[in-house]
Amino acid sequence: MSKRKATVRYVLIHLAQLAAVAGALVVIRFFLGLPAWLLGVIVAVWVAKDAVLFPIVWRAYVGTCAGVLDELVGQEAVVTSSLNPAGYVRVRGELWRAELRTSHGPLGKGEIARVVAIRGMTLLVEPGKDVLDGLRQIQVRT
Repeated sequence: MSKRKATVRYVLIHLAQLAAVAGALVVIRFFLGLPAWLLGVIVAVWVAKDAVLFPIVWRAYVGTCAGVLDELVGQEAVVTSSLNPAGYVRVRGELWRAELRTSHGPLGKGEIARVVAIRGMTLLVEPGKDVLDGLRQIQVRT
């Protein structure tokens, strides 16, 4: 998303907030008898605050970039709580909710998984190469 789209999102959100503040000020004026010029000053300060803060916070209004999430596919994940079939993994130092994509069976804490897809904010993982190699060795022995 571009800075222009972030600007539009920021303005729309803050227009709604400004309307709520203006409505609250009208109610307060009715009960407290505040002068109209004071309400105008408060609204002007509110708008100035939004204008001053926008250059600092606009990136927060861009939203999650799908490209960043897509970069996780193919990465190794360390299981931090048993995946049976859902649990948590750590990828690039970040904790993520994850689900096993295969019917392999549970993966224990410390085992390695590989991210194969993403559904929402949940990583879909399969056992990592070392886990699969260990299973093959067990199958060969039996």
